[in-house]
Amino acid sequence: MMLLAAVAVACGGEESTSTSAPIQAPTSAPSATPTPTASSSPIPDSSGSTEIEFWELYASSTGETLVALLTDEEAACLENELGANYQAMLEAPLAGEAGALLEEGGSDAFPLPRCFTVERAASMSLSLFSAAADGFSVGTQDCMLQLLSADPAIAEALGQGQAFIDGPAILEVIACLTPEEAEALTLSGEGPAPNPADIACLLKELEGASSGERIIAVLSGADASGKGLTMEESAVLGQAVEACGIETEFGFPDPGETGAPDDVTQPSDPVEVSGGSGECTVGLILNPGDECSYGDFTMMIREDGAAVLDGNIGGISMGNTVMNAQNINLNRFSASRSGSTWTIESLP
Repeated sequence: MMLLAAVAVACGGEESTSTSAPIQAPTSAPSATPTPTASSSPIPDSSGSTEIEFWELYASSTGETLVALLTDEEAACLENELGANYQAMLEAPLAGEAGALLEEGGSDAFPLPRCFTVERAASMSLSLFSAAADGFSVGTQDCMLQLLSADPAIAEALGQGQAFIDGPAILEVIACLTPEEAEALTLSGEGPAPNPADIACLLKELEGASSGERIIAVLSGADASGKGLTMEESAVLGQAVEACGIETEFGFPDPGETGAPDDVTQPSDPVEVSGGSGECTVGLILNPGDECSYGDFTMMIREDGAAVLDGNIGGISMGNTVMNAQNINLNRFSASRSGSTWTIESLP
């Protein structure tokens, strides 16, 4: 996720914001694990709670613990969606295999939108996040519930799985976390956890900027244009970073600097380089162990497929910055990842 990669480097730490709303206890949960029947997915029961709520789930909780909190219809829908993986989900911890199976789904990915109402899907997603962090603090729960109450669109996005994770909405949720919770939710190898307070400050600073919405979209990977930030937008981001007192290895252009968006090298036929180093060119394909240079900028691919960027590119400077995302957009430099292979798509 580009924003998390960029902000983790820029902020040097984790994620958080603050809001507050009463925590709702689960309403009517079955007293025992239901025994759903698998055929076609039933229509989710909407007669239950219409409130978004936190369920008491922790790292040690299993899929069976979760299913015990569902209606018979919801459980039957999950069993149908997960198919042969359903039993494994019941027996595994939510902070491990069970959570992964729920995210991956069965015949189709991420079953929550098909098995739950918007409110129940949001409740489940929040509770799975909480379980992965071994429980959220009361302050985090209050903050998230108030956030979702104030913006129903975020609640709807929360139940959409990857669409939510790849969009700006996750930043609002991240900003509610404590540093410890952000650390717990950061996967090994993904770099330092983003700092919640820093993200909250950046969102507030960019909220008032004319290009703030687009900057957030680009950094979060939600911008479909793939154009990255212009020099002007990078300067705005730099001002926000400075206003928040965030220490970063990134260098940002001065507000007066400009750059024509058409000063971009256009894609050419891919050229694959294996097991060596050379010049970074548009269309260049880099495999693990490969490295290329462009002026004082270098891009090296680690054995695990992560890209390590060093030097200055497109007005942004980096010092051995690890990018473990699917796409990189830094001003007019962009590259995309497929497995452990990277393709350079544009250069300043």
